[in-house]
Amino acid sequence: MKTYLECVPCLFRQAIEAAREYSDDEQFQKSVVDAVAELVPKFGPDMTPPQIIGVVHKMIRERLAIRISMLRSKGAAMKRRCLYIPG
Repeated sequence: MKTYLECVPCLFRQAIEAAREYSDDEQFQKSVVDAVAELVPKFGPDMTPPQIIGVVHKMIRERLAIRISMLRSKGAAMKRRCLYIPG
């Protein structure tokens, strides 16, 4: 299987669909599209479309894990702050 220039729009479409499956947050989805735009020039002509989309999905999962970790940290910090609120 060979990757052609015509594969690029499909790559973005699949990245957007995957980002939407992982999160409803439009800011997260936009960050995924931006990251894919940075990745596309790095994909070599020897990479197959399944290999490329595998890299994209891995990047999305990593971004989501970081985002979830940040949200958990923020939630834990908020809980700690609530302990100090008189009332």
